[in-house]
Amino acid sequence: MLFRSDKRQFCWGILTICQAFIKGRGALIATRLLIGAFEAGFYPTAVAYLSFFYTRYDLAVRVGLFYGQYAVAGAFSGAIAYGVFQLKRRALYSWQYLFIIEGSATGFIALWALLWLPVGPGSAWFLTQTDREHAVERIRIDNELYVQHTYGRTGIERDRLTKRD
Repeated sequence: MLFRSDKRQFCWGILTICQAFIKGRGALIATRLLIGAFEAGFYPTAVAYLSFFYTRYDLAVRVGLFYGQYAVAGAFSGAIAYGVFQLKRRALYSWQYLFIIEGSATGFIALWALLWLPVGPGSAWFLTQTDREHAVERIRIDNELYVQHTYGRTGIERDRLTKRD
């Protein structure tokens, strides 16, 4: 689970919830810096995770689809914000509810991903044994001209990084 970002995504969600309750400029700056640290690794680790399952030619389409979802996420976050800011009679300010809702959703998805997503094609629970073997072999063949590694049962290279790397 070298490249899985579930734990960082969960911390990102918790820190987003914490923003609803911070007091003072120093706490705001510290919280925003920590969120940036946890959020910064999401995109590269998501692309690395996708590379475990798709060959180099299939990966480009998936990365394009993944990148295009930022527009969809922006539309949903705007709609959620509009709805939250329409609430009346509340104990907290609207912006606090917004941080709580979006942080909770991020944390929930992180926990769900930790339990549901496979580590590699060889551990994909939703594939049959034959399909898992085929997926692992497909990735191995795609990489064999460029990478000289041994592969485990999960389809992930055993010796990913060396001291030279």
